[in-house]
Amino acid sequence: MTVFDLVKKNMRKNISRYSLYFFSMIFSIIVYYVFATLQYDQSISKVIGEELRLQGIFNASNYVLLTFIVVFIWYTNSFFIRQRKRELGLYHLVGIEKRTIGKMIFYENMLLGISSLVVGILLGTVFSRLFVLFLLKLMGLSLSITLTFSLQAVLKTAVVFLIVTIFISFQGYFIMYRYTLLDLFQAESKSERVNKMNSKRSIVVGGLGVLLVGYGYYLSSGNIVTPKFFLIVAVVLFSVIFGTFLLFKATIEWLMGLYREHASGYYSFANMLSVSTMMYRIKANARVLTLITILSATTLVAVGVTYSSYYNTKADARSMQPYDYTLHSKNAAQDFIEVLRKLDIQSNQYVYHIVKHSADLSDFRFITSGYYGDGERISFLDEEEVRKNGVSVPSLSANETVVFDSMAKGKVFKPSTGKTAVVQLNKSEQLALKVVKSEPSLILDSESAGYQFVVNHDTFIKLSKAGQKQAVYVFNTDDENKQNELTKNYHQIAKVAGESRTSYYDVFQAGLMSKGLFIFIGGFLGLVFLMATGSIIYFKQISEAEQERKRFEVLRKLGFSVSQMMSTVRKQQLFTFGLPLVIGILHSLFALKVITNLIGESLIVPVLIADAVYGIIYFLFYWLTMNYYRMVIKRL
Repeated sequence: MTVFDLVKKNMRKNISRYSLYFFSMIFSIIVYYVFATLQYDQSISKVIGEELRLQGIFNASNYVLLTFIVVFIWYTNSFFIRQRKRELGLYHLVGIEKRTIGKMIFYENMLLGISSLVVGILLGTVFSRLFVLFLLKLMGLSLSITLTFSLQAVLKTAVVFLIVTIFISFQGYFIMYRYTLLDLFQAESKSERVNKMNSKRSIVVGGLGVLLVGYGYYLSSGNIVTPKFFLIVAVVLFSVIFGTFLLFKATIEWLMGLYREHASGYYSFANMLSVSTMMYRIKANARVLTLITILSATTLVAVGVTYSSYYNTKADARSMQPYDYTLHSKNAAQDFIEVLRKLDIQSNQYVYHIVKHSADLSDFRFITSGYYGDGERISFLDEEEVRKNGVSVPSLSANETVVFDSMAKGKVFKPSTGKTAVVQLNKSEQLALKVVKSEPSLILDSESAGYQFVVNHDTFIKLSKAGQKQAVYVFNTDDENKQNELTKNYHQIAKVAGESRTSYYDVFQAGLMSKGLFIFIGGFLGLVFLMATGSIIYFKQISEAEQERKRFEVLRKLGFSVSQMMSTVRKQQLFTFGLPLVIGILHSLFALKVITNLIGESLIVPVLIADAVYGIIYFLFYWLTMNYYRMVIKRL
């Protein structure tokens, strides 16, 4: 029998183990290849590449993806080798040289890697247009783009994954030289070392884990926007990560120990064996489960925030541009009204008169805003005119003001209520304005008015004598079907008037393009990460299914049916897949709650969608694991 005969035999024998790994590799290569295609395709770059620096973004994304894939391949390959040590020992025992066995492993890895690469590139080429259409849909672009075959993308993908495959293959080749024959035969009886922990120590360590996670949650729920921000974040991360490790290491063991002590009866015998197995497995895999939980939580947070940003694109654009169109020139406004009439578009038109004047904002020093700096020129608006134009403001006295700041809605950008702005009207006269209310919105776009203060009518008259007066003409329209043509006319009118203006639709489209791109990248990276972490748990479980054959044989001899044994396995697997799922979701929900408080935007809907996708992916891995266990038990 030649080396290639052994390779073919082993590949057929282990096809059930390799199938999910093969699928995960193909999906990763497809994503990498599509990203590379989008990076090099000129038709895409012409549409969106220059503004968004498409090549740099996809190149950086591929580096992140590649780093994770290398770790995933290295881990799974080490796992497969570990499971085959006894088989390799038998080959050596019957006289096959170490060099020949090393070649066999090398060829197997090369065959698997090259097959994944070829299939991944072929499928990536077939589906790349679908990926592009999906990206354009997310970006709000209705364009017909001819996607050309990219030799650069093929070469980049092929070279990168061939290097990874060769490296992993050589790792497998030298495996026989690192172990003795005795080590290979004892591999199945050896597991990850687990230090035995008495009940008192388990309670103490487990309690510490709960306290650390709770402390991390408590610390992050307070005001973290302080000079010690980075220290607080570091403490929170350490508390949550180390606390999660202790949860898996001791807390779960203690809880399951209580259950085992109270179990009784004939059928509880199988459950008790299952509990003992789970206790041991969870302790042995504490580091891996912690890593998977934290990585899953991080992925959910990243995807949740990215999707939330996309989900709120319209609201964000409206907060930046309260009106559809804005002009400063009266003549330009009249020309625009004429265009509206010609296009038969109904509109609401308003005029605001603002006064720009510098102010001493030293009292605002710790009220961070995206619109001003100390002493910068700010805009004052007339209370009566603002109210007349449909904006609700309270009645103000001569020394009171309402501040409009669309970013002041979280713990980072705080409301300025209670602060005092001092305006120097002339050399001898000052005006102190106390902020009685801070609105998390704008009346006019920040480009026109910047930081906006609404004041009493008499105060406005007084300020207008000292500051720079400006009229602002704003329009809201009700016909979205004609916005493209209207926006072109708007920019032409503004250009003739010497104004560099941005409409609401410009901001909205720019937001869709940038946020659509990031949700496209983040979504696929998130899927790769979650599939890889689910695969790691799956590989561990099918390995443990093989190790538990003897226990299953004992239970069968004791009279347990397949359904009774599967019921026990079901509980065990629900616990194994459910723990990282539930704890990961809890961590992500709390992290997103903190982010919500900081930015002042609701993330509920995006987070629920991300968590639902996460749950579905893990349920699929759970279902695959149960099928494998059922196959093992039925063969007894």
